Amino acid sequence: MQHNTSTKSQGHRWTGFFFGVIATLSSLAITPITNAQQDHFGVRIGGSTDGGREQLTAGEIYSRHALPWTWRPTDGSRLTTHLEGAIAVLDGRGDTGAALSAGPVGVWAGDGGHWRFEIGIKPTILSEDRFGTRDLGGHFHFTSHVGIRYQLHPKFSVGYRVQHISNAGIASPNPGLDLHLLTLDLSSH
Repeated sequence: MQHNTSTKSQGHRWTGFFFGVIATLSSLAITPITNAQQDHFGVRIGGSTDGGREQLTAGEIYSRHALPWTWRPTDGSRLTTHLEGAIAVLDGRGDTGAALSAGPVGVWAGDGGHWRFEIGIKPTILSEDRFGTRDLGGHFHFTSHVGIRYQLHPKFSVGYRVQHISNAGIASPNPGLDLHLLTLDLSSH
């Protein structure tokens, strides 16, 4: 008796995806909203720009909750910590997939300035790992980023981030994916 491995593989893929949804939502629920730091939510849009490969577009919604750890050096700047969860859609040549991620983010803000610099890394689950001829090499990845935001208003900022998605060599192939994203960010406090 032959087993249909593609159906079995799709079942495992969707089971992992749904467990990822539960883990992402659970991670967002464990951080108290009453922190003195601000909680954020927003959207990101953009795409890949890496030459001759399949070009991907991305759209993402996210929620960022303040963690209790803050460092304030004597110059008046501050480094705050956050837990961010995101749900994204990736599209390339008609192949569309979802991505779930959750992990820590550090945000540095200068003394009274409007600029914010951020860095972070998040484990990521992809519902699809192939987009056209582009094979990302599995469903489990890590998403790292560096970004900059400008605070236009105490409750609103715009930004840009470079985001790299990679399986870190735990699967083959490991081409990685670089995304350039524009951010619209709203603060809840």
